[in-house]
Amino acid sequence: MQQADDFFRVERILPPALPLTLAPQVAVLIVLDGRGRLVSEVGALPVGRGATLFVPYGAGTVRLEGDLHVLRCMPPAP
Repeated sequence: MQQADDFFRVERILPPALPLTLAPQVAVLIVLDGRGRLVSEVGALPVGRGATLFVPYGAGTVRLEGDLHVLRCMPPAP
């Protein structure tokens, strides 16, 4: 067990994992490289290198598309 596991989790998302559908989850997405978009029921948001996004649970299922290298930071595992 890592010392930080009690506080948060980080998932690294790299091409060719995209497109990728993400279940509802509070998360912060940090785009490290590339260009693409975050798609939800209400529309699509273009994202690129340097973007930091807060995704609330209420956003529902979202989809990452494009050629992106993303860190997905989430609360600790239940």
